[in-house]
Amino acid sequence: MAALPWGSDGDFADWRDRRLQEITTGSVRREVVQISSALTLARLEWGLLSRNPLEGLKWPKDSAPRVRLPTADEIEALRIIAGEDLHGASWPDQTVVMLMPNRAASSFS
Repeated sequence: MAALPWGSDGDFADWRDRRLQEITTGSVRREVVQISSALTLARLEWGLLSRNPLEGLKWPKDSAPRVRLPTADEIEALRIIAGEDLHGASWPDQTVVMLMPNRAASSFS
């Protein structure tokens, strides 16, 4: 087995805690996934590790979901682009529009 560049599993917890002071929890979670994937590959495919030292690491909690409402300018741009499809629409007074990344826009009346 290869010598590991960190002293103990606690080093990853210390790293996680430092990173949480620098970047968002979502970014830390993505970094943990990438590192864990590389360590799992080293263990399973290459036989370099006897175990993944991140297996017991507590993950940072997910960030609260963000909801962003469109600005008046964005609504106007949507009206112009959609043309007759939005004829008679009465945004934003009667409809709340949630724009979420990687998801279709949803309307709630």
